[in-house]
Amino acid sequence: MDVHQWLTGTLAADVMTRDVITLRHDITMAEAAELLLKNQISGSPVVSDGHCVGVLSANDLVAAADEVTKSRQEFAQSGFWEDGLSLPVHLYEEKLAAVRAKISPIAQQPVENFMTSDVVSVSEQTTLADVVQKLVDAHIHRVLVVDDNDQLAGLITTTDVLAGLLRQTRSGAGLNR
Repeated sequence: MDVHQWLTGTLAADVMTRDVITLRHDITMAEAAELLLKNQISGSPVVSDGHCVGVLSANDLVAAADEVTKSRQEFAQSGFWEDGLSLPVHLYEEKLAAVRAKISPIAQQPVENFMTSDVVSVSEQTTLADVVQKLVDAHIHRVLVVDDNDQLAGLITTTDVLAGLLRQTRSGAGLNR
């Protein structure tokens, strides 16, 4: 069997991870980071009311730190305190609450503030060739696999694809170029 045959003849359901670690949208970034580290994974689907609403990856954690640092710098230079004194109290309090939420420590902020909400998904019947194309086109390391009811059925990572290739090369069939 050659690589092309393997990629076109293998379905998402054949290589996906079925026991997926998920994150709730409202847990803190500290809780999410702890779960990712504990499970030795670099990202996870984010769910709300049983539906996948995003993905949080290690890259998102790094970007979050940069975003909060930038927000703090902008706030320090904004002149908020002078401008805020001229606002009605209720507007001042609303504005202050919004600023606090934006510059509070990342660890205390909810995952939904930093997750990637553009979820790339495929069906269980999608060929591995199409999965790989989506990974490459979107510059991502994981695609979600959904069932006929659009519920999360599994996950395919670049590591899953490579592990599948390795299994094929080690099996009696092997892979030809």
